[in-house]
Amino acid sequence: MFDGDEDTIISRVGVTLRRSVSRKGLNSFEELRKYVKDGGDMAKEISNILQERSDLDASYAKGLSKLAAKMMKVSRESSGTIAAAWQAVGSEMEAESELHKTLAVSLSEDLVKPFRHVIETQHRTRKAVEVTVDKTARSLAEWRAAQAKAKKQCYMCARDNEKMQDVGFGDSRHGRLRTLSEKETVKLGLKRRKSEEALRKADVEYYAYCVRAERARLDWEAATNRGSRCFQAMEEERLTQMRDVASQYLSVVKNLGPKLVQSADRLNIPIACCSIDSDLQTVVSLRSAGSNVSEQLLPDFYAEHMSNVMNRDRRKETLEKCLNLICGDIEREKRAKTGVENLSRALQENPNFGTDESQQEITDKLKHVK
Repeated sequence: MFDGDEDTIISRVGVTLRRSVSRKGLNSFEELRKYVKDGGDMAKEISNILQERSDLDASYAKGLSKLAAKMMKVSRESSGTIAAAWQAVGSEMEAESELHKTLAVSLSEDLVKPFRHVIETQHRTRKAVEVTVDKTARSLAEWRAAQAKAKKQCYMCARDNEKMQDVGFGDSRHGRLRTLSEKETVKLGLKRRKSEEALRKADVEYYAYCVRAERARLDWEAATNRGSRCFQAMEEERLTQMRDVASQYLSVVKNLGPKLVQSADRLNIPIACCSIDSDLQTVVSLRSAGSNVSEQLLPDFYAEHMSNVMNRDRRKETLEKCLNLICGDIEREKRAKTGVENLSRALQENPNFGTDESQQEITDKLKHVK
């Protein structure tokens, strides 16, 4: 009884060890496959981000070019050093838009496209490896299932054969030997041979399934080994490509910086040449070119024109009223002039009394009441 239990324990331990080894290999490949897939997904996301950066630079360049055109148009409509400075700003905005346009093209053509080509190629390769490994894994699972079924059948035939071989000798264990008739002996012999043949066929079939399952395991093992080597080569290629793309990105960005600085430096001279006094000469010239005093229109009453039909007495009365109106207004203006002159003298004696604007208003009033 102890020997049988020991054999069963050893058999179960062997099966457990084989399963653990197989599961360990499968888990190792699955972890490698997941690691490579995650790396590929990261590379794909990086390529998408770089493409978005390229699109942003292209869009920024387009918008900046439109603003530069507007700036150039507006600044050309005016003259002077300050307008020339803003025209230079528009020109440099256009130059900056060209830099960003070049950056967008460089990112898309020199970085993203080659990077995506490698990513897509590796994706197809990885899928092909996974299909091969999965196919061999399914084949191994099918043959292992057939092997287990054949083993079960083999064990059942072995137990049946053992029972058949012991038929007729059951009482010998208790010291009672049973004598079979000749007919029973022949019949029992046929059953024993049939049981032995069934066991032999079951053993052969089970062995064949074991061999075929082992071949399937070797095929799967070879496929996983080839896949692992392929994944390692792919990972090395991916890492190399990602490093090269990062180096290229650094080079492109570093080259952009000095060019932007140069573009800004070119604005130093036109902005330094801005002269408000020089530009104001145009305003002064325009002010002196023509008088801002419009034609003075004096009152022109109906009664003044002798050609107009009017009663003589009413004409005289009307003209006297107009004269009195004008004389009264002249007296008021004289008094106002005196008050303004006094205020002007007070401001001159005490400059802090009023603002420059109030002094200018007083000067204008004195000019008007001469």
